[in-house]
Amino acid sequence: MSPRLRTVLKTAAAVTLAGLVSACGNMTQGAPVPSTSSSANAPSPAQLKAYYWDLKAAYDGKGQAWKSSAKPAMQLQFDDRQVSVRNLCNTMGASYTLSGSNIQVSRPMSTMKACADSELMAQEQRVGQLLPTAQRIDLRGGEPPQLVLHFADGSRWEMAGTPTPQTQYGSAGERIFLEVALSAPPATTL
Repeated sequence: MSPRLRTVLKTAAAVTLAGLVSACGNMTQGAPVPSTSSSANAPSPAQLKAYYWDLKAAYDGKGQAWKSSAKPAMQLQFDDRQVSVRNLCNTMGASYTLSGSNIQVSRPMSTMKACADSELMAQEQRVGQLLPTAQRIDLRGGEPPQLVLHFADGSRWEMAGTPTPQTQYGSAGERIFLEVALSAPPATTL
C-alpha cells in the first residue's frame, strides 16, 4: 500500500471516529440524568429491604399521638415492589413505587379474619385507609435507623429498624435438617 493511500485511509478513519463520538455526545446531551434522590434523607429500596420497620410513634394531622394496641408493634416489611404490614389482626400487602423521598402506595389487600380485640381491629382499618395516602418517606441514620412515613393529611408514622437476618448475618437464612439417631444403651448382664 502506498504511503499516500495509507494517509488517506488514516484520515478517513479519524474523521469517521470523530463523527461517531460527536453523534454519541449529541444523543446523550438532551437525555435526563437519573437523580440519586430528591432529598438527602431519601431511602433506596435496598435500605428499606434491609430492615423490619417497627412502629414507635404515630401522629395524626394535628400532631396528636395515637396509641397502637398491637403487641408486638405494627411492622412494615419492604421488598423490591411490595410492602407488608404485620402484627395487626390480618396481614396487609400493597405495591409501592419510590422516587427519591416520594412514595406512592397502592390500596392494600388483606386477609379478612375476625379479631377478638376491637381496638386492634379499628387500628387495622385506620392503617388500611391511611397507607395508600403515603406521600413521603425519610430515612434517618443512627442505631437503629429511623424511618418516617408522611401522609397526605399531615399524619406520620415514626419507625425503628431491626435488621433482617440477611442484613445481620450477610445472607438469607438457610434451613438445615439434622437427623439424630438414638441408640439403645448397651445391655447389661446380671
